[in-house]
Amino acid sequence: MSGSDERTNFEEIRQVPADSGLTAVWPGYSRRMVTGVEERMLGPLVWVHLVMYRPVLLPDRAVTDVVTDVEELAGHMADLLTVDSHQTPESMAAANRVLDVCCEFVERWTLGPQRPGTFRGDVLRLRMRLDSIANRIVPDSELEVAQKAS
Repeated sequence: MSGSDERTNFEEIRQVPADSGLTAVWPGYSRRMVTGVEERMLGPLVWVHLVMYRPVLLPDRAVTDVVTDVEELAGHMADLLTVDSHQTPESMAAANRVLDVCCEFVERWTLGPQRPGTFRGDVLRLRMRLDSIANRIVPDSELEVAQKAS
């Protein structure tokens, strides 16, 4: 994509008056972005982090690299949970589940006995558990669109 294409896409964002209750209108986006919605953004943020980290959580990578990435994901969840805002119980539960799953994995591969033969299975189990959490956060139709886009 050339620089002019990027600028054109950015210019498609139309700012609206502050008193309209909208922060911006994105072409092709049917939902209204109501001011104050950031208080309920935990679920989508958890989902975005899960989607971002999924490609690097591979059993063929070095143990230390995967553990480091899982630690980072856990850190992001902890940061999201510390924000003092009103979140839905479902979003809080999802973020806590991700944090728990990540901490269990990191603990197993940093403190427990490391058996290289079980690493592949542990990473695949971790991915399945995180995918399960992601599937509960975002409706299936939106997941399919996101997976096709990536």
